[in-house]
Amino acid sequence: MVGGQIINFKIGEGFPADDQLARWMTVYAMALNDLLLINRWLIPKLQGEVPAEPHETFHLGRLAAAHLFEAATFLRKSDRRLKVVRDFVSKLDEEEARAAYADLLEIGDGGQGKFAKQLKHARNMVFHYQALLTGKGEEHERLKQAMRGHADDELEQGIERGKVEDIPPALTGFRSHFADDIATEMLLPENAEQEMSSFLGNVAEHSAKLMIFGKPAFNAYTHTRPPGTWRVEEVANPVRD
Repeated sequence: MVGGQIINFKIGEGFPADDQLARWMTVYAMALNDLLLINRWLIPKLQGEVPAEPHETFHLGRLAAAHLFEAATFLRKSDRRLKVVRDFVSKLDEEEARAAYADLLEIGDGGQGKFAKQLKHARNMVFHYQALLTGKGEEHERLKQAMRGHADDELEQGIERGKVEDIPPALTGFRSHFADDIATEMLLPENAEQEMSSFLGNVAEHSAKLMIFGKPAFNAYTHTRPPGTWRVEEVANPVRD
């Protein structure tokens, strides 16, 4: 039998505003909520359980990457600034949770490696559209490079890659597929088609690490509060739509 739990409490007792660790745990819960929601939409599409257009998978993948980057950046900055957080994490019993936490620190802002850079760029692409550069910087503009790359491919291969659909209703039926292709090229300039699967796999793997760390961290946090703070309700065979 697979069971679950529902935990009820007074917010002021479970997560008092004057407690630094409580505020840190609250932000972590916010980040986890956001990323898990995106995964509820993305994973069934990746696994072929529901129909999905490539642009839908790409956008949800970028969105998941952006939230993952922001969560990892929050952890990285908190670890650097807050002794109470470092002490809390160091005392976690689960070695797997501590290892997941260490891996997440490496992909936040300031982290090194290809994947960390891809995540940061994905965050920038989701929340900021490309500003057009002028002067000497124009040749380094990612948008211009991606558009030129598509044009060169068409010329070299003798193909036509651009497409815009305008099918009623307008709010859901209009799609500039050429812009999706260019956005993909901007995110993964080396080889978008080959890199996309690896990129989404990395996003999924590190998203799972948020939970691998998060559940033991939440469990440990509950023991920092006075007895009687939490009311636990056991749920047998829970199903979430």
